Amino acid sequence: MPNLLRCRSRSDRATKKAQASDSKLRTARAKRPAASNENCWHGIRYTDCYRYIDTLKFLAANPLPDGDLELIRHHSKHLDVRAHGEMVFPRGGQPYQLNLFPWKFRIELQLPDQTALELLALQPDLKLTRADLAIDFTFDDEQGKHRMLEYFDEHFVHPHQRKNMRRSFDNGGLSTGRRKRGHYFTGYCDLPCRIDGIVDCFHFEGRHLGAKDLAQIGLGKASDLLSFDHTTYWEKIERNFLHVDKERFGRFYENSRTGLRRRVSDQTPFLGRKSKDFAIGAFVYRLDALDITGRRTVQQFIRKYGRGPFVTTYLDK
Repeated sequence: MPNLLRCRSRSDRATKKAQASDSKLRTARAKRPAASNENCWHGIRYTDCYRYIDTLKFLAANPLPDGDLELIRHHSKHLDVRAHGEMVFPRGGQPYQLNLFPWKFRIELQLPDQTALELLALQPDLKLTRADLAIDFTFDDEQGKHRMLEYFDEHFVHPHQRKNMRRSFDNGGLSTGRRKRGHYFTGYCDLPCRIDGIVDCFHFEGRHLGAKDLAQIGLGKASDLLSFDHTTYWEKIERNFLHVDKERFGRFYENSRTGLRRRVSDQTPFLGRKSKDFAIGAFVYRLDALDITGRRTVQQFIRKYGRGPFVTTYLDK
């Protein structure tokens, strides 16, 4: 079994593959138990949740023993070992020669379980260079995963992100950028859950590259993977989902425009809104939160107005 943490336990559920027919999908969904009221993340109900290690990359000074390699292969979904100077032929791009100097080998594996991690921790002269940490939410229907994707699109803020680094893909997925060092985040909902195969799944992962960035999240060496706290990691990431208090921002906007110093908003309804400040804040947000792709995001809003007291986390709402 993969090395993962489950947010909630689950009773018997039907597992279905992405290639199943529409009738099979309807049947599988009908057999699922309804999501519990406790299974709610930022106001979005889900059925199940998994936190796990998606991908790892290492550099090795010496070849791993054949016996250990076979065991690691057996206890992970995918294992790929490349030598320095070897030609690589990626599916989307030009072939290139692998330059690992002064290291001799590159090891990449996906969905390692506890046994695989223990074997890797015992290997000498092994350097961790990349870790993709994932969380999967599964749902009773398609609407849930699309709501989660839309929420990620609008409210997730990558700190210190340069302009126009955010990317969107044909499958509806999103990424906060691509880097050779540091970290970025990506999310999509067009593939089934990698743990139980449920089609209605939102996949979100943090990709950390380079020894410096990995050390900052507590992964300085391979043995740190054995005790990595997935719950604490995702609790910190959750602080990057931000909201704009429309009424407070509207009051800030009007104070800046008029020179007043109002600290309280008049709660008289205005144009169908609860107050005039709320109406102004909501209107300006709709205009100024649009990025170059036409998406409305808090990230774009912060670029113009900064992260003032009107920007809060979901937990502060």
